[in-house]
Amino acid sequence: MKCLRCKSVRIVSFIDGFGEKRIFCRTCWGSFPTESVIKFSDQKSLQEFNHETYNKLKFHDMHLR
Repeated sequence: MKCLRCKSVRIVSFIDGFGEKRIFCRTCWGSFPTESVIKFSDQKSLQEFNHETYNKLKFHDMHLR
């Protein structure tokens, strides 16, 4: 599996304090819920784009960094 932000393979899977499975990237320090990662990666076309997941993962702010 790769990081959604930086495409790095340096990731760690863990369970957060609320009992949700998450993925942490050691390169960009991004932390993502596993369920969102699966939903986001299932997109096959532009019409299937999930705006809620996009905004939750803050990909729209990446160009500002």
